[in-house]
Amino acid sequence: MNRLYKMRLPNLFILLSLFTTFLFLSFAWVFSQASLKISSPSMRQAMSQLSSETIVQAFELEIPYLRYQQKTLEKQPKPLSLFLFETMTSLQPTDLRSLLGRELPGLSMFHVEVIASGSNMNLQNLVIESPPPTEALITPESVTINQDEAEEEEKKVTVDQPQPLVFIYNTHNTESWTHVSSNPSVTDENKNITLVSKRLAEELERRGVKTAFDNTDHQKILQEQGLPYAFSYAASLKTVQAALKQHENVGYIFDLHRDSQPKDQTTAVVNGKSFARPYFVIGKRNKHWEQNAELAKKIHYGLEEKYPGLSIGVLGKAEGNGEYNQSVSPQSILIEIGGVDNTLEECFNTAIALAEIIADIYFEKDKKVDAPKPTDPNSM
Repeated sequence: MNRLYKMRLPNLFILLSLFTTFLFLSFAWVFSQASLKISSPSMRQAMSQLSSETIVQAFELEIPYLRYQQKTLEKQPKPLSLFLFETMTSLQPTDLRSLLGRELPGLSMFHVEVIASGSNMNLQNLVIESPPPTEALITPESVTINQDEAEEEEKKVTVDQPQPLVFIYNTHNTESWTHVSSNPSVTDENKNITLVSKRLAEELERRGVKTAFDNTDHQKILQEQGLPYAFSYAASLKTVQAALKQHENVGYIFDLHRDSQPKDQTTAVVNGKSFARPYFVIGKRNKHWEQNAELAKKIHYGLEEKYPGLSIGVLGKAEGNGEYNQSVSPQSILIEIGGVDNTLEECFNTAIALAEIIADIYFEKDKKVDAPKPTDPNSM
């Protein structure tokens, strides 16, 4: 058997060498034809269509010394060699998960694109979306959704001001914390992430931002309809669609969640105050994902400027749901605030920081020069 293997190995090497030589010769012959040659005049004509900035940027990819000293927080462009390597191999040398994810079961589910990140993001503090409650994992034997069923009565959004600009809701509205809930899924019907959403809405209102907060219990709706936890976003989508129908001027949509990482990964101390670290999830399976990502990056970089080390970053996800109801608006973001071990006070501190940055973006977008000063919560 070994002798036969040794005899076939040289023959295989020769065949591969001949095949490779044939490919090179074929390509050489094809591109040597006159009709396929790229002449100097045609090249000059093509180059004349490019701006000087574009040409300089192309050189900057390979010659770092040509890069301008721009004061920007955006990521530097990838070198051309790295881009070609990632394109040909589907591996990212800067992300170990792209290599190990195919060999270690379970790791590939965390293979997300880091659109923008804080200084402390690494393989050890990968974000983990909260698991569903145990009872939610039991799928009914037959689950049917009738798309043609009569629409429910239009939901009434709890807000005094008409046509709010910012709409806040919670798909997984029962997500809670270990200091509140003792069940394995860390959920609670009363003291949960909706309290953080309500606080964020109040802080935005104090800053003059028109805001609507919807506290629809989507998990209760799923229970009543006999639907599994996986249909949470289908349930919350109706809430978003009702809000868009009721309010013509909904511009920003935020779906707040709570992460499942331990406290040492989800807590930051800034200026002596403890915060629950947020991060922003962009579903890359919707047509608006790039615009959604731009808004998320604005909030992330705004937090980094005023609260260094607070924001974990912006993550693009195509796995799992991959959409997160973000196709309904080009200004829609899923925001994870802290983890299971954070306190409600830490989450409230983050809500205040988020309100400050979102208000800055809101008034900048609408070109309002004098934004109302927020009132002191302690004086109320």
